[in-house]
Amino acid sequence: MGLPATPCYIITATIAAPALQQMGVHPLAAHFFAFYYGTMSAVVPPVALTSYTAAGLAGAKPFRVAMAALGLAFSGLLLPYLFVYNPDLLFIDFILPKYLLDLATAALGIFSLSCGVIGIMKRDMHIWERLLFAFAGIAMVNPLRMIRLSSVLFFLLITAWHCYSGRTKGKGGTLPV
Repeated sequence: MGLPATPCYIITATIAAPALQQMGVHPLAAHFFAFYYGTMSAVVPPVALTSYTAAGLAGAKPFRVAMAALGLAFSGLLLPYLFVYNPDLLFIDFILPKYLLDLATAALGIFSLSCGVIGIMKRDMHIWERLLFAFAGIAMVNPLRMIRLSSVLFFLLITAWHCYSGRTKGKGGTLPV
């Protein structure tokens, strides 16, 4: 919405948070979700006021800077969903082993999605590798523990293949601005 944090939260808390709560989301997770996406609107398109300001300062094209910001912030846009599907990350109904498992899969999922979006891990990636890493990262957000653990195994397999394959050159990995 392009507003400062406080008015943005007031608006999203009155509109989005009650709707999320009616869908069964814990109130703390619903408010965090609404606040986070409201404040991220300043960074990512279609609003992207900070991206347009940065483009003006750098003398770059505003749309390209906004798209680069979207690429860099894409994994961060996954974070509120982690809190909705795994409320123990917000210490709601806290159980230590479940918390540690959720924290590990969340961190690994964000890392995997970041590798897929940016296109670099140990080396530049092919487009199909990027898609596999992005798929594994998104699958780690799933609330079903078996799917998350399967996606961790999938991530480890594609990481092993990525690290031990003989390819040294590739396309991708940079964000054009």
